[in-house]
Amino acid sequence: MKFIKFLGVGGAATLIQYGILIALVEGLQTNAVVASTVGYVISGIFNYTLNYYFTFSSEARHTLAAAKFIIVALIGLALNSSLVYLLADILEVYYIAAQIVATLVVVIWNYVGHKHWTYSSIKEH
Repeated sequence: MKFIKFLGVGGAATLIQYGILIALVEGLQTNAVVASTVGYVISGIFNYTLNYYFTFSSEARHTLAAAKFIIVALIGLALNSSLVYLLADILEVYYIAAQIVATLVVVIWNYVGHKHWTYSSIKEH
């Protein structure tokens, strides 16, 4: 059930990221990597809050959970940006297709990292 909740929250966060990505690329002619990064960061704030309360019903202190979230998210951001750069800029894959591939990889990373580390409470260890 947690994975289903995680996917729902992630789906909403992904819509935010993709909306920002498309608006920046199509509307402002921003580079796809930059646009994806901006969308990832903004959707990350939404993602943290909903996953903390809704998906994992965490009892971990926010200072600890937020610090862990940032570490997992930064690794996810590095994966996301690297894949979009490789696929869109180097291999010239359409930027939306590149983002879809990056999203699939990052979803797996984020779920494992957040479930087993970010939102786990002290008493679970």
